[in-house]
Amino acid sequence: MPSTRLKGSGLVFTVGTTDFAADATNVRILHTDSDSGTVTFEDASKGTTQQASIAGTMIQSLTSSSFWRYAWANSGKEIAFKFAPGLNTTATADKPIFTGTVRIGNRPDLGGDAQVSGDDWTADFEWKVVGEVTTLVS
Repeated sequence: MPSTRLKGSGLVFTVGTTDFAADATNVRILHTDSDSGTVTFEDASKGTTQQASIAGTMIQSLTSSSFWRYAWANSGKEIAFKFAPGLNTTATADKPIFTGTVRIGNRPDLGGDAQVSGDDWTADFEWKVVGEVTTLVS
């Protein structure tokens, strides 16, 4: 039986207690090699460690309840997140929910190109996860 494919038709993306999926055009959990400063031979023998982050693109909106305003107001704070790419509110083995704590990064960009019609202004974000991302399956 083939695996169920993920598609970008919807997701749950909660930061704090608010679902901001309606203001996000792109959301991803990334894992990169963590910054380790000076690496000793002992450190190197243990292998690399990974740093998780939440990254994506949000619409720019000055509405008081918007994702953009939330990110602007909470820059530097550590806040819980929930990411459910299967558009589910309950975790299952086939539709897990990913949770953790992020440190909101720099305030998001504001502004963009002049235009008569076209795309809305957006802002990219990438916030480091504090600790590990937890995978909930039930």
